[in-house]
Amino acid sequence: FRSDGRSMSRPVIVYMHNHEGGAAGAPADFAISFAHAVIDAGASVYMASGPHTLRGIEIYKGKPIFYSLGDFIFQNDTVLRLPQENYAGLNLGTEARVGDFNAKRYNNDQSGFPAQREIWESVVAEPKFVGEQLVELKLFPITLGFGLPSGIRGRPMLAAPDDANKILADLIKLSAPLGTKIENRNGVGFVMLSP
Repeated sequence: FRSDGRSMSRPVIVYMHNHEGGAAGAPADFAISFAHAVIDAGASVYMASGPHTLRGIEIYKGKPIFYSLGDFIFQNDTVLRLPQENYAGLNLGTEARVGDFNAKRYNNDQSGFPAQREIWESVVAEPKFVGEQLVELKLFPITLGFGLPSGIRGRPMLAAPDDANKILADLIKLSAPLGTKIENRNGVGFVMLSP
C-alpha cells in the first residue's frame, strides 16, 4: 500500500464496507485500528459505509476518518428481481413481486429500513487539502427521502434546513467521543481542525 498507493495517486483514499459496530453507533474496535493503520501507512482519507447510518468522524494525524457516511443512494426497494428464497422466507408464492416482498418485509413501511429516519440521512464530505495538509472539511447534509414512497426515495437531495440541523446535530454527537468538534454554520458542518 505505502509504495503503490502513494506512487499512483494523491490523495490516497482507502474505503471499507463493513456493518460491524460498537455500542450506540460507535465504530468497531477493528475499524478504528484499521483506519489508524492506513493513515499511518500514508493514506490521506479513510472512509467507510455499510451500516446504513452515519458514524462519527475522527481527525487522526491531521487526516479525516469517516467511520460511516451512511448511504448516498439507497434504492433497494426498486430492484427488479429477488431470489425465490426471499419470497419463500416470507411465505409469499411464486406470483409475488418485489413490491409484495417489500410490503410484507417492512410491514407497509412501518418497520425496518423505511421506518428508520437515520437510514435516510447522510452528509457529503468535502475535504480540502493544500499539499498533504487538510485545511478544511465541510459537511453538506443530505436526505434520501425518509417518508417518501418507494420509487421516489433513495436518491440524494440537499437536506432542508430543519433536516440539515438534525443531521449535523447527530453527527456532532457521534463525533465528540472521537475528539472531533463540528460547527454548524447555516446548515453546513465545518470540522474544527487543529492549527
